[in-house]
Amino acid sequence: MGVMALAFVSCDRPLTFEKLPQQAQQFINQNFKDVGFLSAMKDDGKYDVVLKDGTEIEFTRKGEWEKVDCHLTEIPAAVIPPTILAYVQAQFPTNFIVKIDKDFREYDVELNNNIDLKFDKNGNFMYAD
Repeated sequence: MGVMALAFVSCDRPLTFEKLPQQAQQFINQNFKDVGFLSAMKDDGKYDVVLKDGTEIEFTRKGEWEKVDCHLTEIPAAVIPPTILAYVQAQFPTNFIVKIDKDFREYDVELNNNIDLKFDKNGNFMYAD
């Protein structure tokens, strides 16, 4: 019985838009207001959001974004740190960012041509995958 209770506690819980942290709501409204909210789940204190166009966004407990995946469409420029955006525009002028992932050390960026770029926490280019 104890194992079942533990498994139940770790399961995703569906949420409405209003149940997301305020910071997450603001991020979606500022950057994806025309796309529309589809669903959200809370798992281990983090929030996984799916928008109507299939965009997936992961937020921390506080509502700070950790990952934005637009799959085949361009991530809004306002989401991307300026130094990273400038680098991509200069080095890959015919491409755009479809996915960005961040942690406390670095940013991982994927372009629409499937090239992965790594940047340090300050947005300085490190290497390409």
